[in-house]
Amino acid sequence: MGMTVQSLFLIVLYVSIFCCVFSREKYEDDNISRLRMKCVAVISAIGFSFIIMLNVFQLLVPYDQFDAIKQWRMDFFWNGNFVINLAILYYIIFKITARKYRR
Repeated sequence: MGMTVQSLFLIVLYVSIFCCVFSREKYEDDNISRLRMKCVAVISAIGFSFIIMLNVFQLLVPYDQFDAIKQWRMDFFWNGNFVINLAILYYIIFKITARKYRR
């Protein structure tokens, strides 16, 4: 049960992305912390709305295609891509708002 090079690469990639996303700014103050919380709230709203849209879409799909959609949804959420995409989106939104704040 050895670890493949691809899975090792993904683990290193995920850890480095999370280190970049959650690293502190050079000048961290209360306003930057408030911006972080606002960005987390926005990303949470985006993530939950995406999950709700997928569940509604799954209910509207004909029954013979239900299992394929269910399998795709499980693969999408359980392999970590959804969380990584949300983390990257958080990083982008935070950097844009922090740059606007500094000006």
